[in-house]
This record gives sequence, C-alpha cells and structure tokens, in this order.
Amino acid sequence: MVKLRDIALTYRLYILPIVYVTMIYGFLVANNGIVWSDYLILGLVSLSSHILGFGFNDLVDLKYDKENPRHLRRSLFVRGEMSFKWHIIITLIQVPVLLFWAIVLNVSRETMIIAALSISAIMFYNVLGKKSGVLVLIVDLFFPLSMSLLFLTGYSLSAPLSELSIPVILLAVSAFFGFFLGNSVLAGYRDICSDLDQGASNFHGALGSQSANLQISLSRSSRALSHGIY
Repeated sequence: MVKLRDIALTYRLYILPIVYVTMIYGFLVANNGIVWSDYLILGLVSLSSHILGFGFNDLVDLKYDKENPRHLRRSLFVRGEMSFKWHIIITLIQVPVLLFWAIVLNVSRETMIIAALSISAIMFYNVLGKKSGVLVLIVDLFFPLSMSLLFLTGYSLSAPLSELSIPVILLAVSAFFGFFLGNSVLAGYRDICSDLDQGASNFHGALGSQSANLQISLSRSSRALSHGIY
C-alpha cells in the first residue's frame, strides 16, 4: 500500500521549504508585512511549482535514475511502483493549479512573465542537464537562474521590478550563487559515480574529474562552503 510518506519522497517534498522560503523571502523584502493567508497561498503555489519541476525531472531522467540506488530508494515512479500515467497526471495537473492561483492572486503581467521564465529555465535544465556533455557547465547555470527568478517572482507579487534596489539585486545574485554551489557542486559531487557510469553529463565530469579521484579534487572546505551558502 502506497503511503503518503512514499509520495512525499517521490516528489522530494522534504526540500519543499527551499522553494517556499525563496519565494516568501522575495515577497517579504518587497513588503512591510505579510498576513497568514499570504503564507498559505504562497505555500500552495510553492508546492505545485515544486511537484511540477521534480515530476518533470523524474520523467526526463528516468533512464539514469533507474540505475541510481539513491533514486530507486526515493521514488515510487523510478521503482515502477507508480504508473507512468499517474505520474504524468500528478505532474501536469499542477499547471492548471498554478494558473488558478495566479487568478486568485490577481498577478500582474510582469509577475507572469518572470514566473514563466523561471519555469522555462528549470525545464531547460531538466531536459538537457544530463544530455549536454561538456555544455553541462553552461546548462547547470539554468537551475540557479530559475531559483533567482523565483525569488524575483515573490518580489514582484508585492512590488514592481522598477522598484528593485541594489540590496535586493544583490540578494538575487546571492541566491544564484548559493543554488549553483548547492546543486552543481554538492549534487554533482553526490551523483558523479552513477552519472559517469551511465554516460550522463555531470558538472564535475565536464571539469575533468573522475569518480576514482573526485574526493581529492573536491576539498572538504569547498563542500562545507557550499553547504553554508546553500
């Protein structure tokens, strides 16, 4: 019997707070206050965005994830315990859900454009991330770009981008580098063995690292720094 915990693991809901906090933080820096209903609605928006992104990621990476013990333990879909049809339904139903919340929030055209760019960036990263060879060094930048745009989406829900200040721009840039280190450095390090064995693109692999000597190439200090910024 499928448990809620298994579904939560499949769609990586344990890291949902990263998406939620990124959007809420953007909203807060543009606003003097926030009511509980804003927290709730933005939480539901974050949930749908999160499921859409990771659901799509599992679809395009299924070939590689089936050979990765970590993903097999995590995902009902990767293990074959959730049908392709149900995974597609759960993933794609988030699109009309997000459009519904856009109507409820009465979002501006500017916010819609930024949100669409954020989603487009993460989709581009998902599609080409493990298939781009040495270009993964460029493709990997689209994940942190997506998260920076998510931060700006939260901001634009409360204030127009014309009011962006230098500190807010620096926060968006910091988000970019934080997610770059967290995803490319940390996640790339974690999955390099399975990625290289399956012929998938990998940030460290593109830099010339090999699974046998990677621990020497990537120092403990750089990993600790990545954790701290992420």
